[in-house]
Amino acid sequence: MQPRRAVTTSAMYKVLILFGPPVDKVAFARYFEETHRPMLDSLPHSEAIEVNWIAGSVTGDLPVHLLVELLFPTEEALQDGLNSGAGQKMASDYPNFASGGVTILLSNSVRVPTAGNEQ
Repeated sequence: MQPRRAVTTSAMYKVLILFGPPVDKVAFARYFEETHRPMLDSLPHSEAIEVNWIAGSVTGDLPVHLLVELLFPTEEALQDGLNSGAGQKMASDYPNFASGGVTILLSNSVRVPTAGNEQ
Protein backbone atom coordinates (compact mmCIF):
# COMPACT_ATOMS: atom_id res chain seq x y z
CA MET A 1 0.00 0.00 0.00
CA GLN A 2 1.34 3.39 -0.98
CA PRO A 3 1.37 6.22 1.54
CA ARG A 4 -1.47 8.66 1.18
CA ARG A 5 -0.55 11.93 -0.43
CA ALA A 6 -0.96 15.19 1.45
CA VAL A 7 -4.55 16.38 1.51
CA THR A 8 -5.18 19.76 -0.03
CA THR A 9 -8.38 21.53 0.92
CA SER A 10 -9.97 24.65 -0.44
CA ALA A 11 -12.66 26.74 1.22
CA MET A 12 -15.52 28.38 -0.62
CA TYR A 13 -18.43 30.41 0.69
CA LYS A 14 -21.77 29.62 -0.93
CA VAL A 15 -25.31 30.83 -1.12
CA LEU A 16 -27.52 27.76 -1.63
CA ILE A 17 -30.92 28.56 -3.14
CA LEU A 18 -33.41 25.68 -3.04
CA PHE A 19 -36.57 26.06 -5.10
CA GLY A 20 -39.54 23.82 -4.29
CA PRO A 21 -41.53 22.16 -7.08
CA PRO A 22 -43.30 24.93 -9.02
CA VAL A 23 -46.91 24.89 -10.13
CA ASP A 24 -45.83 25.20 -13.80
CA LYS A 25 -42.37 23.70 -14.46
CA VAL A 26 -42.12 25.03 -18.02
CA ALA A 27 -42.98 28.61 -17.03
CA PHE A 28 -40.59 28.35 -14.05
CA ALA A 29 -37.69 27.18 -16.24
CA ARG A 30 -38.37 29.89 -18.84
CA TYR A 31 -38.54 32.65 -16.25
CA PHE A 32 -35.46 31.37 -14.43
CA GLU A 33 -33.33 31.21 -17.60
CA GLU A 34 -34.57 34.42 -19.23
CA THR A 35 -35.08 36.71 -16.24
CA HIS A 36 -33.67 35.44 -12.94
CA ARG A 37 -30.41 33.83 -14.06
CA PRO A 38 -29.08 37.11 -15.57
CA MET A 39 -29.62 38.65 -12.11
CA LEU A 40 -27.46 35.91 -10.59
CA ASP A 41 -24.79 36.56 -13.21
CA SER A 42 -24.62 40.22 -12.18
CA LEU A 43 -23.89 39.63 -8.47
CA PRO A 44 -20.64 41.35 -7.52
CA HIS A 45 -17.79 39.18 -6.21
CA SER A 46 -19.44 35.90 -7.25
CA GLU A 47 -16.86 33.56 -8.80
CA ALA A 48 -19.25 30.99 -10.25
CA ILE A 49 -22.82 29.76 -10.35
CA GLU A 50 -23.79 26.10 -10.25
CA VAL A 51 -27.31 25.33 -11.48
CA ASN A 52 -28.61 21.90 -10.45
CA TRP A 53 -31.94 20.80 -11.96
CA ILE A 54 -32.94 17.98 -9.64
CA ALA A 55 -33.43 14.76 -11.62
CA GLY A 56 -34.35 12.30 -8.91
CA SER A 57 -34.11 11.18 -5.32
CA VAL A 58 -33.19 7.94 -3.60
CA THR A 59 -36.47 8.11 -1.68
CA GLY A 60 -38.63 9.06 -4.66
CA ASP A 61 -39.79 12.27 -2.96
CA LEU A 62 -38.64 15.46 -4.71
CA PRO A 63 -38.99 18.38 -2.28
CA VAL A 64 -36.52 20.45 -4.33
CA HIS A 65 -36.90 21.22 -8.05
CA LEU A 66 -33.80 23.37 -8.51
CA LEU A 67 -30.68 23.99 -6.42
CA VAL A 68 -28.59 27.03 -7.31
CA GLU A 69 -25.16 27.53 -5.75
CA LEU A 70 -23.51 30.95 -5.83
CA LEU A 71 -19.80 30.67 -5.03
CA PHE A 72 -17.77 33.41 -3.35
CA PRO A 73 -14.10 33.48 -2.30
CA THR A 74 -14.70 34.94 1.18
CA GLU A 75 -17.52 35.49 3.63
CA GLU A 76 -17.09 39.25 3.18
CA ALA A 77 -17.46 38.90 -0.60
CA LEU A 78 -20.63 36.83 -0.07
CA GLN A 79 -22.15 39.45 2.24
CA ASP A 80 -21.16 42.29 -0.09
CA GLY A 81 -22.74 40.46 -3.03
CA LEU A 82 -26.00 39.80 -1.23
CA ASN A 83 -26.22 43.34 0.15
CA SER A 84 -25.49 44.96 -3.23
CA GLY A 85 -28.20 46.43 -5.43
CA ALA A 86 -27.99 43.33 -7.64
CA GLY A 87 -28.38 41.08 -4.58
CA GLN A 88 -31.44 42.98 -3.39
CA LYS A 89 -32.98 42.86 -6.88
CA MET A 90 -32.38 39.08 -6.99
CA ALA A 91 -34.03 38.58 -3.58
CA SER A 92 -37.07 40.66 -4.50
CA ASP A 93 -37.62 38.62 -7.68
CA TYR A 94 -38.49 35.29 -6.00
CA PRO A 95 -42.22 36.02 -5.55
CA ASN A 96 -42.44 36.55 -9.33
CA PHE A 97 -41.78 32.90 -10.18
CA ALA A 98 -40.98 30.66 -7.16
CA SER A 99 -44.50 29.27 -6.69
CA GLY A 100 -43.10 26.20 -4.90
CA GLY A 101 -41.31 28.29 -2.30
CA VAL A 102 -37.65 29.11 -1.87
CA THR A 103 -35.13 28.43 0.90
CA ILE A 104 -31.82 30.29 1.03
CA LEU A 105 -28.90 28.91 3.02
CA LEU A 106 -25.37 30.18 3.56
CA SER A 107 -22.49 27.73 3.78
CA ASN A 108 -18.76 27.55 4.26
CA SER A 109 -17.78 24.61 2.07
CA VAL A 110 -14.49 22.77 2.18
CA ARG A 111 -13.48 20.52 -0.70
CA VAL A 112 -11.45 17.51 0.41
CA PRO A 113 -10.16 15.02 -2.18
CA THR A 114 -11.37 11.45 -1.67
CA ALA A 115 -9.23 8.35 -1.63
CA GLY A 116 -10.91 7.33 -4.89
CA ASN A 117 -9.03 10.14 -6.64
CA GLU A 118 -5.61 8.78 -5.73
CA GLN A 119 -3.61 7.23 -8.52
